Amino acid sequence: TAKEPSDQGTVVVNTETSLEVESGLVLTPPNQKPRSAKWIALAVFVGLLSIAAVISNRWSGGTANAIISHSPEQQSGTGPQSESVNPPSPSEKPIAGISPRGNGVRPDLRFDFTTETIWTDSQWHRVTRTWSSYLGTAPEVTVEIGAGLEMRFVLIPPGKYFMGSSKNDVTAALQSDPGLELKRLDPEQPLHAVTITNPFYLGKFEVTREEFASLGGGVKSGRRFDQPRHPADRISWNDAVAFCRKMSQLRLPPGFSKATLPTEAQWEYACRAGSRTPFHFGGELNGKDANCNGTTPFGTSAKGPFRERVVEVGQFPANRFGLHDMHGNVAEWCLDEWHEFVYRT
Repeated sequence: TAKEPSDQGTVVVNTETSLEVESGLVLTPPNQKPRSAKWIALAVFVGLLSIAAVISNRWSGGTANAIISHSPEQQSGTGPQSESVNPPSPSEKPIAGISPRGNGVRPDLRFDFTTETIWTDSQWHRVTRTWSSYLGTAPEVTVEIGAGLEMRFVLIPPGKYFMGSSKNDVTAALQSDPGLELKRLDPEQPLHAVTITNPFYLGKFEVTREEFASLGGGVKSGRRFDQPRHPADRISWNDAVAFCRKMSQLRLPPGFSKATLPTEAQWEYACRAGSRTPFHFGGELNGKDANCNGTTPFGTSAKGPFRERVVEVGQFPANRFGLHDMHGNVAEWCLDEWHEFVYRT
């Protein structure tokens, strides 16, 4: 289930493994093995994240974001061998043979964000509906975790995208924050194509303090501004994994088998949401579109707010997948650790 470079120099990610949590939740298919990822901290955040296109926060050095993964069929190897297809024409007929709980034909339809093609809303929704129909699940599902609390998860269809940071992004980051060191950013290069072979569900919001505590997680207190809907920060990777294990013991939606942290590749794919810019909302970051240190702006000379604290989840607009706070607020844990060959081959 490791990343295997293809003949074309792209990386195929076998997501037929347990996906794992950050500030959200990944529901995973049965009989899958975990993977790993490591990011570099940027701005005021501590934890794992990729420069430019991925200044996120699901678990903040600790915060949690979980993914739940769904497998309608027994799969093995590295998943389907077919590459991502071009965006469908709105006039195309729906894929035939799809039935609930994966009893139909697996769709070939998937996103390809490695081209200059602009995906229209109708095309985007068609991909989501196709995989939702095939899995027999809704595009968004909820998981009851007790104490009257529910966590919401969003379907992330499979696809292909460019992972990592470009030289221009690294240069811009160094210019925006002189305190950054090149050796901390260099591991995110070069930019390379990655294919996510299977769909998964990722937490719509970062795991909150009240959600984390409801499953027995120890939430550090002592700050006057801490609120129940703030992300559960100052959480270790082991704490995040333990949270996912406890969630996996709950009654998950039909067809789902496990909650886990997302892999690095899954996380960045979900964060970018088809964007080719440093951030899913564009090329500038100054605290107006995400909770970060706006006094050291990226991609602009205009300084913005610096709140100097976490804020309630969901305060900023979601990306195209419907995920909030993928940039800023707190850093988010991924399941796997960084491996040089993924970027160098």
